[in-house]
Amino acid sequence: MGTAGLESIAALIRRAWFGLTPHEAVAVHEVLARATDAEVLADPSLIYGRIIGHYLAVRADLGGDQHGPLMASAGLVEYCLNAVTTSHDIDEVIGYGTILIVGTRIRGDLAEADRLGELVQRRVREVQDRAARLPDQDEVLRPGQLEMQRGLTLTLMGDLGAAMRCYDQAWSSRGESPYRHFAGANAAANAAMLAAFEGHYELAETWLARVGEYRDRVLWSSHLTYLGEYLARALLAADRLDPEAASAACRDAGDGSQAVELWPFVAAAGCAVDLAFADPFRAYERLRSAAFAHGHELAHSTAAGGLLQRAYLDCLIAMGDGARVLQLVGQGDPPPRTLVPIVRVHLLSGSNEVAARVAIRAVR
Repeated sequence: MGTAGLESIAALIRRAWFGLTPHEAVAVHEVLARATDAEVLADPSLIYGRIIGHYLAVRADLGGDQHGPLMASAGLVEYCLNAVTTSHDIDEVIGYGTILIVGTRIRGDLAEADRLGELVQRRVREVQDRAARLPDQDEVLRPGQLEMQRGLTLTLMGDLGAAMRCYDQAWSSRGESPYRHFAGANAAANAAMLAAFEGHYELAETWLARVGEYRDRVLWSSHLTYLGEYLARALLAADRLDPEAASAACRDAGDGSQAVELWPFVAAAGCAVDLAFADPFRAYERLRSAAFAHGHELAHSTAAGGLLQRAYLDCLIAMGDGARVLQLVGQGDPPPRTLVPIVRVHLLSGSNEVAARVAIRAVR
């Protein structure tokens, strides 16, 4: 493969990244399909180019399905780990490091993805120290990308406070649109989502105003970038008892059965919307369908800090099956997020003293 051709493709990816057009993606795919694996692996921009180019040229009809690109990252974990520990270029460390984090996460090892995120962050600081200069976001190719991915890992682990710190860092170091803002916009959208799920509606509105600065909702990467925004809007609309706005936001977010990393939040938000408008059986079926699509067991789910189990218990209560709730959480140490529905069951059954004890524990 000619060096000049690969250099031009790498330059295009560095410039456009998530703003790559379908026409450009076809050209990228055709060029990189002729390149050797060694040539592509030598530059993280070319790795992104091969993944994105193949996705848009071959799999674009899959819509919001992100499974293919994510699985491609999973196959590169060992190579990228070595590249992160040996490279002395800050953009290479961040580029390979991001693929490393995403690939490990999609393998299902969130704790290891978090550990590797810390490793990549240390390597970035080492490279900066070796260059004897302070971080300069104007010289970083993808500002905020590493912090955003670390935040997403923590989000899926259920450590929402730490995730918010990462999202805030990603937003603070965001680049300018139309091409360098994606990580910052993604972080703002996810921060709005977490604030809404935790009931901090004014904070969610603040983050929504920030992400509202960007208007690029028609790019191929829009669902990937702004999914958190759609979920936040769905939850806020449900709180306002605005069924039209809630339904529209849920349509933008998609079905919880889609192959997206935030699927537990998609499923839980859809469930919350249905419960807000007194449709518990639809909420229950929506939640079960999403869990089935991902091979996930709801009754004792620990996903995202018990988010799905809480939604499941809320559905059972709404359908009048409080006994099943107490049966599910009667053994072991239930996640703090599930203590609220437990209190509700005790209140509904007239066990006020028990409800008070559980409520005190929940506050603590």
